[in-house]
Amino acid sequence: MSKGMEEQVFGGEHHSGRVARPLWTAIKRGMLGRCPHCGEGKLFGAFTKPVDKCGVCGEELHHHRADDLPAYLVIV
Repeated sequence: MSKGMEEQVFGGEHHSGRVARPLWTAIKRGMLGRCPHCGEGKLFGAFTKPVDKCGVCGEELHHHRADDLPAYLVIV
């Protein structure tokens, strides 16, 4: 790929010791309400309540805070 066309990755070995994953793949999975790591597990256990970890791959998700954004999105 050309220099400007390389796929971006999120996190990765230099941050956490885990293999990096493509940024846009993780964003797409998140927008679909799926685990950004495996794409199979659900992000929400209830309408706006996030899960602590993925039920399929075990990826810990509790440290990602949504704060009040889900409620504001529902109101709008």
